[in-house]
Amino acid sequence: MTSRVRIELMWLVHNLLAHPLSEICHWLGYALPPARRFGHWLHDITIPDHADHDGRG
Repeated sequence: MTSRVRIELMWLVHNLLAHPLSEICHWLGYALPPARRFGHWLHDITIPDHADHDGRG
């Protein structure tokens, strides 16, 4: 698998899984504050390495 394909797949996981799950955790965080922290953590660890100027992250 090429590096470019790997990075695109990592963005796919980030956008299709981490964003919705972190949003659910955000709302659960009103009742369970650890859920919000977990959502932030999940979001942040799924962001692939990228250049600052490419508009992501």
